[in-house]
Amino acid sequence: MCGLGALCRQNTRRHVSYRVSVLLSVETSGRRCRKGPAMAPTSGETSFERQLSTQIAMIRRIGRRMLRDADHDIDDFTQDVLLRAWANRRQLRETDRLSRWVAAIARNAARNRRRTRPRIPSADIYGLLDARPMASDELETTERWERLLNALGALDATNRELLIARYVEDATYEELQALHGLSYAALTSRIRRAKLQARRLVQAALGGVLATFPGKSERAFAQAPRGALSGPAAMSTILATSGLIVGAVAIGIHAYRAADAAPASRDIAVTGVSDQTMDGAMTMGALQVRREDGRVWIEAVPGGQFGEGWDRFLLAMQALLKARGVDADMATLMALSGDAFALCHASHWQGVADLCVPTDPVRNLAEAYGFEYGATHEGYTGPALGRPMEERQRLTGEALARLRREIDAGRPVLIAGAEDHCGSCSVVVGYSEEDGTLCHVGDGEPYRWTPIRGVTPGAVDYGFGVIDGRIRGTGAPGANGGWYANPIYLIGAIETPPSARERALSALRGAVALHDSPTYERSNWGGVEYFFGDRAYEEWEKALRELRYPEDLARDLTAEVTGFDDAYDWYAMDNMMTQVDQIVRGRSAAAALLDRSADLFPEASEFVQEAARYYREEVDVAKRRLHVFIPRDEDTSKERAAWLSEEANREDGAEAIAEMVVAERAAIALIRKVLAAVDPGEIQ
Repeated sequence: MCGLGALCRQNTRRHVSYRVSVLLSVETSGRRCRKGPAMAPTSGETSFERQLSTQIAMIRRIGRRMLRDADHDIDDFTQDVLLRAWANRRQLRETDRLSRWVAAIARNAARNRRRTRPRIPSADIYGLLDARPMASDELETTERWERLLNALGALDATNRELLIARYVEDATYEELQALHGLSYAALTSRIRRAKLQARRLVQAALGGVLATFPGKSERAFAQAPRGALSGPAAMSTILATSGLIVGAVAIGIHAYRAADAAPASRDIAVTGVSDQTMDGAMTMGALQVRREDGRVWIEAVPGGQFGEGWDRFLLAMQALLKARGVDADMATLMALSGDAFALCHASHWQGVADLCVPTDPVRNLAEAYGFEYGATHEGYTGPALGRPMEERQRLTGEALARLRREIDAGRPVLIAGAEDHCGSCSVVVGYSEEDGTLCHVGDGEPYRWTPIRGVTPGAVDYGFGVIDGRIRGTGAPGANGGWYANPIYLIGAIETPPSARERALSALRGAVALHDSPTYERSNWGGVEYFFGDRAYEEWEKALRELRYPEDLARDLTAEVTGFDDAYDWYAMDNMMTQVDQIVRGRSAAAALLDRSADLFPEASEFVQEAARYYREEVDVAKRRLHVFIPRDEDTSKERAAWLSEEANREDGAEAIAEMVVAERAAIALIRKVLAAVDPGEIQ
């Protein structure tokens, strides 16, 4: 079996699996099998191959975000997306939409992997590359790799060890810090110097080969130089020395940035905060702002994997607050943001329910720790795109100017949708005055410089004139969750932090407000209602009883609403996982907050402890009777589908929800008593 169809069902060896030039070789090989002698690629195909190679970094970032909680190989995922794009290249009518087109393919591929998680056996690399090159080409390639190996062998032993551990073995910065006894700042500086040395050696070894790559594109892990992967002899060399080659080439040739060089530039010391408070230790720190060659960035900001789950803004805020001197665990952040007490159910099981919560969790966290809060949101993206381009550009320019002022002051910024697609969420730590890029941490390599989606020429969705990102909560008056224009959160200067009692009191007030929140309605997407608090449990129970699974997933929505496109994301049954996760982790965090608060409210400690007990009862019900929907590292889509297919299970699940709401109401009633005891005039 040969050709692209066979390759799509196979997998190449790791580290060389997604070379775009391999796709071309396989394609021409497939033509030879079907039509006789191999056909040379057309100039259009060669151009497409070059353009497609520039999308590898974006594909990998999408894979890291969307497959964060599953055991997926990002190399295999990247290979799969490139193969799909190559196989369907005739469908791309407008080449300037390549990034958006490839991003859509990547997201769909990631969703499929999360649902099916197929296990694909490794393929024989020689079988994939049966279009053998000419002997002279093979000799030239072999000699080139020999020169590369000799050059990389000249690396300092410690630097080589660091690079291979970080970029081949995927060691975390925390692991490397422990192994080498280095601070975070010292480690990142050491790695930057090692990358610079590797780049110089590789440049000297490969010479003109590097000229085929655009200098500012990110090199994907294991991506080798164009033209360097052809012929079985070269493959043998690569496979035999993959650790050394991949480790140094992947980071040395293409992922290098000007900011990696640890320049001797002007430093600006920014003082952190100092205080010891409940639910988050605040420590003194100094953030260093560096400037060089038109770039400005804050050093030593921690990253992390934020993903695309309902809690991604909490994960991003955890990293941002840590940089600002607040070290808090996720349970604390859930409680203080309000997410520990939140629950949403959408009519038709509409998919944006995970973004809807009748509060602003980011604002709540900022205020809980005494930071000034600001945001640049312009409301929903749709109406913003209806404005004249000049106005959009003005508003975006003002938003980015505010972002730059924060970076200048040494304060990282939380942003949504600024990289590859609207679901991305990252902490911005730098900006470029020269090329319009931003420097990000989170969900990928730290300190990566990328163009601004929708704004920078050549970026995905360029021409929007605004950043289009999905946020969670009430980011603008009259809006709740979904796609916002210019969604930038500014966590400003430190003010007087609230006391531990004030902080807990604010969280309990928020719990009552969330429980009593009214329904939020959208007229678009086929007409959707988002239910919160007490009503969310009632509607969730009712919807599960009435669900016909899987028949409802195949309903003809065009017959029910104005058009299929308008009935957006109905019957997204992953909502069950979000809801159960909000109960299990959220209510556990609520109970933990109440446990810590018993001493803070001695006049109501009995009510506090009893409310915590009811929340634990609610968690216990969810764990026992809805355990199949608790998110786990492995894929559970088949198990969840089988559960939903049984009417008896759906009925039992509805009974479980009815039992949980009883505990929820009891806990809220006790919290009302706590608030009344603390301030008799507060609860009427």
